[in-house]
Amino acid sequence: MNTPQTPPVRQPLRLTLLLPLVLLTALLGIAGGWKVHQSIQQALQARIQAEAALLLSAVNLAAETVLDTAHLQRQVAAIGSEGDVRLIVVAAGASPRVVASTRLDWLGLPVDALPERVYAARLQQVIETHQVYREPLDPAAPLDMARPLELNNPAMGDGLLEGGAVLVELDAGEVQQALRQANVYLAAWLAVLIVGVALLTYFLVTRRVLRPALHVADTLQRHAAGDHAARTNLRGDDEIGRLAEALDALFDAEQAARQALDASHAALQESERYNRMLFESSPIGLALCREDGSLVDVNPAYARILGRSVSETLGMSYWDVTPPEYAEQEAAQLARLQREGHYGPYEKEYLHRDGHRVPVRLSGLKVEKGGERYILSSVEDITESRRAEAALRTSQAELEARNAMLLTLRDVADRVYRSLDLQTVAEEAVDAMMRYTGSPSVAFFRLDEEAECLQVVHHRGFSEETVARSSRLPLQGSLSGLAIARREVIFSADLHQDERVEPVVRKALLKEGFAAMASVPLFFGERVEGVINLIFKAPRTSDAVERDTLLAMGKSIGLALANALHLAQLEAEIRERQRAEQALEAEQEFLHALLDNIQDGIVACDAEGHLMLFNRAMAAMHGLPEASLPRHDWGQSDLYAVDGKTPLPPEDSPLQRAFRGEYVRGMELVVVPRDGEARTLLASGQAIYAAQGEKLGAVVSLHDITEQRRAEAEIRSLNEQLEERVKERTAELEASNQELEAFSYSVSHDLRAPLRGIAGWSTVLEEDYAEQLDATALGHLARIRAQTLFMGELIDDLLILSRVTRSPMQRQTLELSALVQAEAEALQQQEPTREVEWHIQPGLSAYGDPTLLRSLLQNLLGNAWKFTRQRRPAQIAFGRQETAEGAAYFVRDNGAGFDMAYAGDLFTPFKRLHAVTEFPGTGVGLATSQRIVQRHGGRLWAEAVPDAGATFYFTLDGRPDGGPAAGPTP
Repeated sequence: MNTPQTPPVRQPLRLTLLLPLVLLTALLGIAGGWKVHQSIQQALQARIQAEAALLLSAVNLAAETVLDTAHLQRQVAAIGSEGDVRLIVVAAGASPRVVASTRLDWLGLPVDALPERVYAARLQQVIETHQVYREPLDPAAPLDMARPLELNNPAMGDGLLEGGAVLVELDAGEVQQALRQANVYLAAWLAVLIVGVALLTYFLVTRRVLRPALHVADTLQRHAAGDHAARTNLRGDDEIGRLAEALDALFDAEQAARQALDASHAALQESERYNRMLFESSPIGLALCREDGSLVDVNPAYARILGRSVSETLGMSYWDVTPPEYAEQEAAQLARLQREGHYGPYEKEYLHRDGHRVPVRLSGLKVEKGGERYILSSVEDITESRRAEAALRTSQAELEARNAMLLTLRDVADRVYRSLDLQTVAEEAVDAMMRYTGSPSVAFFRLDEEAECLQVVHHRGFSEETVARSSRLPLQGSLSGLAIARREVIFSADLHQDERVEPVVRKALLKEGFAAMASVPLFFGERVEGVINLIFKAPRTSDAVERDTLLAMGKSIGLALANALHLAQLEAEIRERQRAEQALEAEQEFLHALLDNIQDGIVACDAEGHLMLFNRAMAAMHGLPEASLPRHDWGQSDLYAVDGKTPLPPEDSPLQRAFRGEYVRGMELVVVPRDGEARTLLASGQAIYAAQGEKLGAVVSLHDITEQRRAEAEIRSLNEQLEERVKERTAELEASNQELEAFSYSVSHDLRAPLRGIAGWSTVLEEDYAEQLDATALGHLARIRAQTLFMGELIDDLLILSRVTRSPMQRQTLELSALVQAEAEALQQQEPTREVEWHIQPGLSAYGDPTLLRSLLQNLLGNAWKFTRQRRPAQIAFGRQETAEGAAYFVRDNGAGFDMAYAGDLFTPFKRLHAVTEFPGTGVGLATSQRIVQRHGGRLWAEAVPDAGATFYFTLDGRPDGGPAAGPTP
């Protein structure tokens, strides 16, 4: 919805507020300025009047002090010379005249003869009224003031001044100038005041009134434009703040109402969708029809009852699916619907599409939709319930049979639970089974501790020969073992045809004329205790009730057997505890004797630090009587440092340190008995804690190393001699290594020349005299060349074995998986037609010598490649797994394998487990591999089965991933 935009209100509103404020400020300023002007004018007038009064007083004083008129004239002239002042002194008399004046041309003139009549009038008025005359202050004219001369100077003698008057006239120009300056200053101040007050008022009004008002107006415009999240966010105690708060509250209420309306609308839609979903997914058929029976809406469940689709069903009427014989019943239900507003539940049948009838249960009620009345019916297919009722009637007999089973179980439980030993339980169980099943022969077996065989405990109805043959039955391959494994009763209806029965037992039973057998497992929870075997003379089957009864009896007997075994175990534990107590007493006696016979001194204290143990050796070391605890701190007076002179402080004694929680190891000290020689001791000790962490005390052992220290001094002397011998032997070893190098060179070069000669001359002999030699001779020549090649291979392998033991090692981290992959590709390239499945575990690495480890993998993988030559396909694997030796690498194949009885000869040079004609080789490769692994601090071993493959395991530095070595290793 589009809201019309209001015109901007900023400028007109500001001008409207600003103009009245400016006018009001101007009026107030003018009124204040006028008042100030009046005050200034009055102050100036008062000042001028004060000056005039001062001048008049000065004239009056001069008149009182002068001696003659000439003197007065000079005084007046002197006063008048000070500024623009006019003074006139008039003497009284019949004809007043000017006595003194600042105008000399006025001297002696009568008052009425003065050129300016205004002065004459004023003077005459003063003389006549004898009162002061003041002219009102007029800035445009001079200021006049006249007053009578109140004093008479008797010195003048002529009385001329008596009754006289004096007039003073001041120039108003200065006053007018001051007044004009004051007016200019006042006007400027008024202008600044008006502008400042206007700006301040404008700022305050804009900040406190206009801006909040405009913000409120903008918020209203945004809200009207559709921004319902717009808020003023203004707060305050003034009218605009309260208006903004009320407006925000109104917006919040409107938004909440809108959200509630949207939520209500969404909930209504969700409710309609949910109701429709319930209608569609209801497992009970739902149908909406008019009062005439025409179907308006049905759900899929209703259509399925009729064997039709929803669209097909909607084209039908309620009466099209109802058999005619239900017309009277339907009329009664419709009448009830009209009377009570609902009908049902009642049962009837529907006509299925394929022609059969479907039993249903109906109920319904009246509903209104869109101002029209409908009938909403729920229809439930009760076919399965009717079948269940039939099954329930059928199972009534089974229920009665199970009641009999429960009575039997109660009788069995009462009898076997009173049995307290294994034999009694077995006898009662066998008796109960014979009475319940009618079996003439029953055997009770208990599972042995290894859970591999069944041992007979009690039996009835068997011959001695049968009992002897079946006294111990294996679990594997027997009917009893199958019953135990499945935890269920297993019947063998005909022993002649059942291979599940153990052959020896079956033969014995058939010999005695038995024809059928049943095995009942005896178990309690997950624990199997044994089995009961029932033997019958004639072939026999069982029903579910009998099997359940036998299984329940087996559980009850198993529980009783477990209780009897548990009781026997408790009795054995009690006897064992008694034996343990007796053994503990004997052990304590033995411990005391052991402590007294230990050559090392033993001392211990309890949790409070009190000595609790001080064996015979410790007492002898301190010169104390045997089997007596010292009454003093044992380390205070006779313990010294290693030098044998510095006393050991009590707090540094081994027992005190161990009692404080320190771990004392290899602390040497000297003890000096009061009677005897000093002994050097080696102390070890620690605090003693219980399993829960509670401190129990501390213990210290002292080992006499006096003779050892004496022997060490002798050994040091011998070591010095030994070092000299080692130097000599080292020189001999270096010489021997040089000789070995020379021998290796001789083997590598000198022995090869004759071999090459033999091979070459035999080849020449064959080529030149082949026609003169028969097949036998040629065969001998071929064998000579083969043996020569074999001798060359032996020399190469011996040299490799020699270099493995003598060459220096350069360790680094290697990717073993990558090395194995490369060797596998090389072997495959040599014989590309062979079918070999490689299984190489990725990401395996090790720390070792690259050359030696590559040779190790070549030997092991080459052996696997060689001994799988006859396999199609061959399988060779490399990886790492946990073994008894820890984590180890392995090379596994499915080749010829070998007998583990000869595994000790694998790594001996030239020892072979297979003939050369079967698999070629010199027998040195595995010996070389073992030397390589040993040089890496590991172990090489093998596991194999003849004709089923072999697995070679090896470790490096005791770990499959090796470990960093400290530089090259010789």
